[in-house]
Amino acid sequence: MTNGSSSWGIHAPSIVAMSTVGHAVEGRGRSLPARVNAALAFIRAIPVQAQASEYLAVGQGRRFRAAQRRRTRQTARVGFLVIGVAVAFDAFALLGLGDDTATVLILDSIVIGLSIAGWWLLPRSLRHHPELAAWVVVTGVILSTVMTGLTVPSLITQTNAYLILLPSLVALVLPWRTAVHIRWLL
Repeated sequence: MTNGSSSWGIHAPSIVAMSTVGHAVEGRGRSLPARVNAALAFIRAIPVQAQASEYLAVGQGRRFRAAQRRRTRQTARVGFLVIGVAVAFDAFALLGLGDDTATVLILDSIVIGLSIAGWWLLPRSLRHHPELAAWVVVTGVILSTVMTGLTVPSLITQTNAYLILLPSLVALVLPWRTAVHIRWLL
């Protein structure tokens, strides 16, 4: 135990909050055994401990958020280049498959344009919104993939594989904030 913290990582303010919660539990549940009261006090103190944790205190700082945005911006720029090349390859592969691929080729062109625009704008006007830019470009890729599967039935197996793989791959690669990460996975 050093500097007011225990081996559990509980800081002094949260120990005070735990004892306050413990007294409140004892007042309501006088008939409960002391062990149950202690367990209830421990459970009720978890939110206080989480709010007092060093991780959340650092995560709320402006410097931390700026560093996180910078990492997301750099990763998204590389991802946009990869997406642009992959979608260009997809469009090139679809050229010889018939006349019904015109819609998909138009969508692929839009996604290529979005990825190049996102790559160009991320260090400039979108520098504070890298997650939104990544979300738009990846959603465009998903729509293009769905349209490919609907338009060219012979590619439905590959389309399903991409749709299963793509959201989890993006969630693993991009260093999003936790809230955005959970929204993306949902």
